[in-house]
Amino acid sequence: MNESSLILESTSVPPLPTEIVTELRAFTRKFNPALFQAGFNCLHLATHPTTYKDLVVWVNLERIPNPSPNSRTWSRFKVNFVGPLPVQHLLQKFKNPNFLEVKAEQERHHKAAGNIGTITIVLSAACPGIETVMNNVTYIGFGTHSAAALDLSDDWQEQFAETVEKLCGRSSS
Repeated sequence: MNESSLILESTSVPPLPTEIVTELRAFTRKFNPALFQAGFNCLHLATHPTTYKDLVVWVNLERIPNPSPNSRTWSRFKVNFVGPLPVQHLLQKFKNPNFLEVKAEQERHHKAAGNIGTITIVLSAACPGIETVMNNVTYIGFGTHSAAALDLSDDWQEQFAETVEKLCGRSSS
């Protein structure tokens, strides 16, 4: 490590929360198909199509420290964990007073569009340099045709993490 990179690292400024939110939204848009597949597998919707009512898919991300300013905003996270989380636990953990109302509205919207349910995905990112966890929530409708269109597997967590690493240009090890 040379002296100029040492100075750069010591003077780097933590990202603003608004930057993190922008990056999380970009990540959500970029990986929407992979999030849909992971969510469908996570909630076992092929065999239990009503689990979406009581569970959300929680995606725990970690922001890469000091990403290149030229990097794509969606590539600045790595996956720490993805799995089911009971809605009641989420409410206790994140204290969002409007969550249930918004979730119900999204479910009504997706059902009106011909879907049988809605996968709720909560993305949370711990970010080095700021003392808060940022969240983004996305809702994806699913139908009776979804199982046939997706890769149903038991290793969906690893597949999701590997997809993110591959598309971000990093090795998945």
